[in-house]
Amino acid sequence: MRYGFILVVSMLLGSRAIAQDSIRVQATLVTNKVFLKGWLEQFNTDKPMVLQFNIREGQVAFSLPASVQAGVYRMHLDTTNKKPFIDLIVDGIENKIVFDVLFNDLEARPVFHESIENQNWYNYLKSTTKQINRLDNLFQYLSVFHDKSIDKLVIKTYTIERDKYYKLFYKFCFDNTTTWASLLVENRPYYFSNLRKKPVERDYIRSRFFWEGIDTNNPKLINTPLYGELIELYFDKYFINPIENYTSGQKEYLLKKEMDILIEKFSNNHVSKAFIKNYLKVYFKRLGNQDLIDYVYKK
Repeated sequence: MRYGFILVVSMLLGSRAIAQDSIRVQATLVTNKVFLKGWLEQFNTDKPMVLQFNIREGQVAFSLPASVQAGVYRMHLDTTNKKPFIDLIVDGIENKIVFDVLFNDLEARPVFHESIENQNWYNYLKSTTKQINRLDNLFQYLSVFHDKSIDKLVIKTYTIERDKYYKLFYKFCFDNTTTWASLLVENRPYYFSNLRKKPVERDYIRSRFFWEGIDTNNPKLINTPLYGELIELYFDKYFINPIENYTSGQKEYLLKKEMDILIEKFSNNHVSKAFIKNYLKVYFKRLGNQDLIDYVYKK
């Protein structure tokens, strides 16, 4: 499971305006100063560009107005390519964020000088990313190799590492309750597959439990990339490019069936329902499937 870096820019939880006149963002590009201009993106809106900013000798500085909607914003460091970027959460406490940006190719990694919540958040991401990488490596081993003499030991090690992850997960959510960081962590849980199941059966089980523990009716999360990333991961992995070989007719039938289920999951309020229908139309337009776009219009 992949984790996008999220920078927490403090603002009141929800869509309330903050007390300060503005939020100041300052960044120093330490290891890569070739970028000249960037822009700030808002998610799931007709006008995604919030502002543009210049990058002078590796320095970035801009302000967000107090009236900006709370949520996650993507700070792009290039106007022509998708990467590098850093995601910014506007959550309500701090009005100044100061950080350095380090690079691994086009992957940007912020290191904070101001913003306690951001420091806590990135420490959590760093520790859980290591944990998940270890789990993924163990999982890949068991998917490729089978040796009864060591399988039990690998599964035991996997179970121990999984328990360590859960300990970090629940502690972070408990310690940071009511914060945006906790809201995003809680709604992006890591799923542990049954190692004793075959790949096709394993994927089927995973797809059935994909949305378990995820709040699909929280309007605050619409102004973040979280829902969109989960929706695309869900469809791409299990229905667009599944392990099992489906005919085109079977695939379309399953896609429509899952669209019905997903629309129902997002329909506890009119805001979430409008979001899911619009997102599905945009998603299938990008895939060039007019039949599925028309199907969404009928819902």
